[in-house]
Amino acid sequence: MSELASQLEEHEKLHQAQLQKERDESSRLKEQIEELKKSHQAGMERAAAEAKEHQEGQAREHKEQLDLAEARATSAQKELADLKGKANTWMTALAGINAEMNRKFLLTFFIFFGRHNTYADIFLTFFRELPALPSQCRHCGPESPPRKSQGRPNC
Repeated sequence: MSELASQLEEHEKLHQAQLQKERDESSRLKEQIEELKKSHQAGMERAAAEAKEHQEGQAREHKEQLDLAEARATSAQKELADLKGKANTWMTALAGINAEMNRKFLLTFFIFFGRHNTYADIFLTFFRELPALPSQCRHCGPESPPRKSQGRPNC
């Protein structure tokens, strides 16, 4: 029986050695899993930080573009207002010139080409009764009366 007991003991030692080997392997694998979890977590945190930084960068860039677009829109609105003001000035001046030219053309037409003196007299009377064009100052604008006290030429 001693041989059987020694075989059993030897078998038990082998079994214990295998168990210990498997426990060591299990511990090593658990440590690897923990390391992988930690590295994965660190990678996820890094990726999240990079994504956040990227989003913040894009947000800054979009804000800069928005500010630039707003500045351009404001500038364009100011330029449009200036152009409208100039257009109104020119329209007033051109309307006056046009009225004066129409007056002179019609007067000339009826004086020279009128068949009867009565037509010419009627139109002469009509054109004399029209109000004069408002005087305009080139420096002060079409609506302002001329002011010589400011020392500007042609005011």
